[in-house]
Amino acid sequence: MVLRLFNLLQGSDNAPVAKDAMHSLLRLPHVSFVSDVGRQQILHHIRFSIDYLRRSGLLDAEGNPINLFGIAAHLYYTEPSNMAMVALFRHGVVHRICNQASVIDAKRELLLLMCHLFGRRYLPKSYATAKHLKSLIKRSPPWSSFHRFLTTRGEC
Repeated sequence: MVLRLFNLLQGSDNAPVAKDAMHSLLRLPHVSFVSDVGRQQILHHIRFSIDYLRRSGLLDAEGNPINLFGIAAHLYYTEPSNMAMVALFRHGVVHRICNQASVIDAKRELLLLMCHLFGRRYLPKSYATAKHLKSLIKRSPPWSSFHRFLTTRGEC
């Protein structure tokens, strides 16, 4: 939220309307507290967020969004996966995956990475039984990552 607010301010050249919108948003009953203690906690959280965003290279010293802020801001609802994605871009992991000799392997590994970051679904224990996993293995093609993963674990 803090990154998106800074983007709003920068995009409007610190227009009074944007500042008023930001102040009114922070005064909402769901966000702020009536007591001084709650207000101090929110201010502390905002200061921490600004410091974190500056250290991760998403805000400059003046509070302007830079570099990969668009990815983090657009995927705000997947937090903390959005910040992990930015870190993977920054450290060249995504570039190394996409720069493989085999396009098929690159696509598979990139899809696997995205699934781990953004597509997590927790399944009931009944789906993790050996009988159910064996039926999944039999239905999956032998070249799939899922098949290789399960066979290397000894599930097949």
